[in-house]
Amino acid sequence: PESLLKKGDPYRFTVIKTELDRINDALKRQGYFYFQSDYLTVLADSAVGTNRVRLYLAVKPETPQAARVPYYIRNVY
Repeated sequence: PESLLKKGDPYRFTVIKTELDRINDALKRQGYFYFQSDYLTVLADSAVGTNRVRLYLAVKPETPQAARVPYYIRNVY
């Protein structure tokens, strides 16, 4: 529900880039300390109909393993 990408909205690169940054921030809050928005990619499929685009979000295969692991605070002294 917090996504900036909504069905029926025009295709805008700036909105897609802002959404990738929003996802990156959400992952950081979940403990994915080494994750970067550059590890995400958006694929656009324009063969779905006239003036329509289907977007696919994926994590790039070359993303380092450290970026795929959440980190937690164990002890605080």
